[in-house]
Amino acid sequence: MMRDCRKNQRSADYQPLAVPTGARSRRLVTVEPALGFYMLAQGFIIALQAEYVQGWVSRIHNYTLPNNGENGTCSINKSSSESVLEDKIQAESSRWLMYLTIANALPSLFTTLIFASCSDSVGRRFALLLPSFGQLLNMCVWILTARYALPLEYLIGSMFLRGLMGSSTLFITSCFIYISDITTKNNRTTRIIIGECVLLSTTGISQLCAGYVLHKYDFVVAFAVAAGLSGMAFIYLALPFILLETVVNKGNVISAVKTSLRGILILTFKKNVAYRKTFYILNFIMFTVFMFSNSTVSLLSIYFLGEPFCFSYLVSGYYTTVLLLTPAIGLLLGALLLKRFMNDFWLLHLSMLSTVLFLTVSALAQTTLLAFVGAALGIFKSIFAPACRSIASKMSLPEEQGAVFGCLGFSHSLAVFLSPLVLNNIYAATVSTLPTFVFWSCAGVCLLPIISIVYMQYNNKIEQMKKLECSLTSERENDVFVN
Repeated sequence: MMRDCRKNQRSADYQPLAVPTGARSRRLVTVEPALGFYMLAQGFIIALQAEYVQGWVSRIHNYTLPNNGENGTCSINKSSSESVLEDKIQAESSRWLMYLTIANALPSLFTTLIFASCSDSVGRRFALLLPSFGQLLNMCVWILTARYALPLEYLIGSMFLRGLMGSSTLFITSCFIYISDITTKNNRTTRIIIGECVLLSTTGISQLCAGYVLHKYDFVVAFAVAAGLSGMAFIYLALPFILLETVVNKGNVISAVKTSLRGILILTFKKNVAYRKTFYILNFIMFTVFMFSNSTVSLLSIYFLGEPFCFSYLVSGYYTTVLLLTPAIGLLLGALLLKRFMNDFWLLHLSMLSTVLFLTVSALAQTTLLAFVGAALGIFKSIFAPACRSIASKMSLPEEQGAVFGCLGFSHSLAVFLSPLVLNNIYAATVSTLPTFVFWSCAGVCLLPIISIVYMQYNNKIEQMKKLECSLTSERENDVFVN
């Protein structure tokens, strides 16, 4: 037992990151404006890509989807031939969305892990600027594609290039690494939740704005607005006197890559057993929820465009806004109220319950009202991400933050990569028979993290008891020495 106590004490003795003077700012606003601008632009693409792709596929079939107040995107004529064609358009649209997602997610699997880990050596701003510039380039390609009616293959190429630069996963991961650098363990969870709230609220607001812009103008103008927002995020990050660097750049990029890879290996294979168990479970939760809950947003958008809902593009914008703004409200409640009465583990339980309710009610919905109720029941479903990040960050050393968040970002990227391969193909295969099957399946899988959280709570209790025993043992030894 004494050997374990000494081992635990040694693990707390570390050399912290070389932080430049003034970088550990106590400002309440640091990276949040850049996160807000970036996610406003991202929200435009989330809101519009399903409609744009579906419209493009319908033109290939020489069919124009109606889009009016009474019938939305469903045909007034309920003839069997039009119904079959609309189902075919939905299936092909889901496949094209899958191709776009995979093109973006596949390269970001590795770039997120490597660049986030390298930020421990080369600096945080590098890991923020790269994906921001990649998004700006991607938005420009969306504008050109919509303006000149280019094939969707151009979008696939631009999404792949964006993934090589880290995509949104690297950007979000780097934002939370930066927040971890400038906070203490006492206020870290609250600041991470606030950052997550900015992420979701701006994405949700942009969903509504995108619907209005598309309703009044066209896709070109909507994508141009998104490009302008991306440019504002890039400018904010590029100006060095606005966002201070929190890590001294050691200069040698090759050495930084080797150090980052070594740090990842230490986290995943060489840490003590208790740490690794908790770390594996946190990554499992991140992977499961992002794959089977958060990644269903595009599928739900397509599903509600069809019968019996027949959402118009404007109503679809309202729905996706509710889908993202309600979790932002839940995050605010979590940061300002629930955090006072619940620890990170119970916040995870609440998030899982909200996720299962959201998926279940969405699958049961047969009316527009119930569809919106399902979205509202997901009010706490996004708390899992800041809770996982907070637990992982607080149990790790300062010089490990990049590797820790890089691994969590890898789990996120892996989920985003695999989700369309699994879920979109299931939806395409069942859309004509049981379109809600995919949502029922996701709800069932999201029950598994609840078991993992209980196991993690049990392990945490055991570790706390060991630390208490070590503390009592040390006190006895000191008493004996003094006597």
